[in-house]
Amino acid sequence: MNRTEIARQRLSSNLKTLTEDVEELLKATAEQADDGLSSLRGQVRRTLQSIRDRLVQKDDVLKEARHRADVAISYAQARPWTTLGILTGVAMTVVFLLWSRYLDKEQF
Repeated sequence: MNRTEIARQRLSSNLKTLTEDVEELLKATAEQADDGLSSLRGQVRRTLQSIRDRLVQKDDVLKEARHRADVAISYAQARPWTTLGILTGVAMTVVFLLWSRYLDKEQF
């Protein structure tokens, strides 16, 4: 496991702990009937739900990205010459575009 993965897991764990702690705080203050406090509790609940939704969405995106990376690596390992040909074509296209821009600037 690399450092980025460890940091991501720690951040995710810390965010989950924070949301649980804030939920406990909301439950503890639920009996207080101040209008301002009630409004604040509603806002905090909405923010917590938004954070939970983003965490779930982030995990889904990471899983999909890992899957796609694994598929790309498998393809490249199974067909190295095809991969080399594709990369060569992309590199030549980029060089051609950069070269044509360079020539356009030289004319003026």
